[in-house]
Amino acid sequence: MPQKTNLNINPFFDDFDKNDNFYRVLFKPGFPVQARELTQLQSILQNQVESFGSHMFKEGSMVIPGNITYNDAYSAVKINPDHLGIDVTVYTKQLHGKTIRGQSSGVVATIDDCRFPTDGPEYTDITLYVNYSTSGTDNEVSSFEDGEILIVEDYQCVSADGLSSQEAAMAEPLAVCLHAIKQAGKILGKKVLVTGSGPIGTLCVAAARRAGAEEIIVTDISTNALSFSNSVGADRVINVLKEHDQLKNYQFNKGYFDIAIECSGSAQGISDSINCLKPKGTLIQLGLGGDVLIPLVSVTTKELNLKGSFRFHSEFELAVEMMKKKLIDVNPLITHKIEFKNAIDGFELAMNKNKKSMKVQLAF
Repeated sequence: MPQKTNLNINPFFDDFDKNDNFYRVLFKPGFPVQARELTQLQSILQNQVESFGSHMFKEGSMVIPGNITYNDAYSAVKINPDHLGIDVTVYTKQLHGKTIRGQSSGVVATIDDCRFPTDGPEYTDITLYVNYSTSGTDNEVSSFEDGEILIVEDYQCVSADGLSSQEAAMAEPLAVCLHAIKQAGKILGKKVLVTGSGPIGTLCVAAARRAGAEEIIVTDISTNALSFSNSVGADRVINVLKEHDQLKNYQFNKGYFDIAIECSGSAQGISDSINCLKPKGTLIQLGLGGDVLIPLVSVTTKELNLKGSFRFHSEFELAVEMMKKKLIDVNPLITHKIEFKNAIDGFELAMNKNKKSMKVQLAF
């Protein structure tokens, strides 16, 4: 706070005046230092601190004049729900703040927000709210044309330099798993159960191991699928089709696991997760299935935390970076690569349980 006491009197003689714009006191070697100079030096420092403090704002402080700017030309664009067979809602939320360009018109705009049909009856399609910044290549068109493809400028995309195309394609499922791990909270030193050892379940094992889980147990009905979880760091795998009674060891004393990541979407997987969780444990529901009955009494009496996990957002970039730094190796999961012209063979291979596949990729 400002100094109110008059110090420009005997014996201090502090005649500092901020209007003089003095910022330092220089001392000459070999000459005695005067008390007045030391006092003024303190006054200068106090004035500097006061000047800095008067320009810092607390959270929520009113900024004057604080005028409101209103934009009455807010444009909206309705887009198709899928492109090249891919559901665009998988990545729509990642487009916030990104610059997009019309492929044929050349018009450029920034995406400010997006809305989905699930947000309300007024949204019949996926809707992007945009601010146009550059007119088209003919300098006449100022908005996107009906039916044209919108392109995100490549400089804004996550760079996958150093990754093979097969590895880069695994960024999406890995991001899904990283989001589930984030939903689970602190995993370091925790005991984790993963139910379902498909590509998602197996990547959850790798992500949980990287996050510092103390122990990871995986269940599935396929011995082949469980072998992949073993290869990425599971401490134990259980084929519940043949050895379901082995889970009873983890249900004694109200449960064993701190966290369960349910990746099967099956009633049995959900029930096993709930029964094996210790009181106050957390169930992350990642697998998608139909509506099922769950042991609600156990959820209530053990005061379990149930969380859904759906897709990803910022985890996509993290997934790419982790693969580039070799923190998670996805290559053991890529079992087959099929030319696109033989896509039907690829789907049949993926569905054939005797072929011991995990992730079948199509090469374009």
